[in-house]
Amino acid sequence: MTVRHPHVDSAAMQRIDTRSGPLGTQPLVPQGPSEPAAGGGFKGALANAGFKRLWLAQAFSQTAQNMIWWALFIQIANLTGKNTIGVGIGILMVQLPTILFAGLSGVLVDRFSKQAILVSSNAVRAVGCLGYLLFLNQVTALYAITFAVAVVNQPFQPAETASIPLLVEERQLLAANALFQITFLSSQVIGYTLAPLLVALPFVGISKTLGVGVVFLALAATVLAGLPAVTRERRQVASDGARHAAVQMLLELVEVARVVGQDMRLSVALIQLSLAPAVLLVLSELGPKYVKQLLGTSEANYMILLVAPAGAGLGVGLFLIDRVGHQMPKERVASAAMIAMGLALGALAFVPNVTGALLSGLHVSRSVGASLMTVPISFVLGIATALLNAPAQTIVQERASSNLRGRVLSVQQALAAAVAIPVIVAVAVVGQLLSIPQTLGILAVVVVVAGLLSRQLTT
Repeated sequence: MTVRHPHVDSAAMQRIDTRSGPLGTQPLVPQGPSEPAAGGGFKGALANAGFKRLWLAQAFSQTAQNMIWWALFIQIANLTGKNTIGVGIGILMVQLPTILFAGLSGVLVDRFSKQAILVSSNAVRAVGCLGYLLFLNQVTALYAITFAVAVVNQPFQPAETASIPLLVEERQLLAANALFQITFLSSQVIGYTLAPLLVALPFVGISKTLGVGVVFLALAATVLAGLPAVTRERRQVASDGARHAAVQMLLELVEVARVVGQDMRLSVALIQLSLAPAVLLVLSELGPKYVKQLLGTSEANYMILLVAPAGAGLGVGLFLIDRVGHQMPKERVASAAMIAMGLALGALAFVPNVTGALLSGLHVSRSVGASLMTVPISFVLGIATALLNAPAQTIVQERASSNLRGRVLSVQQALAAAVAIPVIVAVAVVGQLLSIPQTLGILAVVVVVAGLLSRQLTT
């Protein structure tokens, strides 16, 4: 069943799904057509003005958020006497709402205007920055503001990701996701580079760095205000009181759990997207100790041996997606990439043990020898990351119908946080009992097994 509207063209009508789940037919309220897209690949996706707005807003908001986190955690460290527990509580205030409220945020994304959610989320974060400025020297207030902003901001990521398939054609979806992935990672590099520089400048400092974040978030909200009308579609829901609304939301959460459980390809993609960031977080946790053991130095600059080639590999992987992504069998590519990621982790685990033996007869320094081994491994790890995330994210968007997409993406968000937190804690505990190579070896086995199982379950 479709809803006819005099101002909606056939392309827009194909995006409108009148199914709303357990309570039957509740049509979306159409607001108008999205802009037609051009050809495939990165160039085609960016030729779409609506998608370009979403992409630019992501660059502004993610860069701002990473700058804000850096400045905030530096301020918390200053207020708590450099206590790692103090910073850890701040990180927990960011992650905990994802586990507690992700399901509810998905329901909101499926019901309401995605554009309104995106604009208001950036506005709320900007107001939160102003709150940080008002209570800059009160650590309890900083925790409270962080938690409140994180709760209100939960629908942002599902709304952003759910908007992509509304704005681009199916043939452009893989390239669009790849662009979002590289922008997300680039914003981390830019944000975590700009923030220390600004904080260190005597005429800027923490407060003005937060002010810069406010400006970036305001720019993101302004850009998002011009998104095409298709992102303002909303679902009509009868209002029969708070109790009925609560029951309705519970039924919708049960529905998305049922849909995910019955779709093996969707379930596997969600698990893959949850494991990949957990692996990268573990590497960031173990990286400094790994470099110290490998090179016998605690210089942070030597982390470039892991980070730079991985970044180059990521670029190569995204280039492959842009050029031949439409020809890739997405499930096979994602599973193979996960296996490759596990094998790369296993190779990194062996490097400290074999470096001395292999290079004992060569007249090269330890740093040069280690580089010859870690650079190609990290390069492969970067390629595998790109070839896992973009196809898996595309599978999720394609297999989740438009009336369920927000809830499915909120499940992805909650799974990522639910997997990352215990994995990081477990690695911290295991790292006290085992060496870094042994810990990496265990992680490698887990990732390879997960890749083999995902391949078996999707073929």
